[in-house]
Amino acid sequence: MFCKYCGKELNDQAVICPACGCLAEKEEPVQAENTALACVEPTPVAPLTAEEIAKKEAEEKQKCIESRTKKTGLFSVLAFSFLCATAFALCGQLSDLLHYIIGASYYYDSAGFAFAIIFSLVALGMSITAFVLSRKIKKERPGVAIISTFVFIASIFAFFICILFS
Repeated sequence: MFCKYCGKELNDQAVICPACGCLAEKEEPVQAENTALACVEPTPVAPLTAEEIAKKEAEEKQKCIESRTKKTGLFSVLAFSFLCATAFALCGQLSDLLHYIIGASYYYDSAGFAFAIIFSLVALGMSITAFVLSRKIKKERPGVAIISTFVFIASIFAFFICILFS
């Protein structure tokens, strides 16, 4: 049995062509006049040329790059959002800590630092994911790789600042 889309030879039990991914349609046997089953020979389709194969591979690679770019961007944006949350939590806590140290009537609360540490850990995890994803597309999308690297470094810095002040 042959695939009618790409011409590759298929196993008789195949449901999907392993070469092109199209559904393999099984041909119904035609009954001969003497009620014996006649064998129908499939007509093979011409195989793809090297140019067509190269074009398909390039299209698949471009789809993969686009997918990785979207994922990297998403994780970078989420990591940056958690970095902003870390900064807000840290700024409030550092202000309270400063007032506490100079003896003002403010109460020092360490729960804010706990939130800052949690936010920075989430940002660090997401930025590591974005950084790893961006390494595979750095030639095609250098801007995305630079941004994810920046967010990764900022996440490490924020985490250490949180640890330092807690």
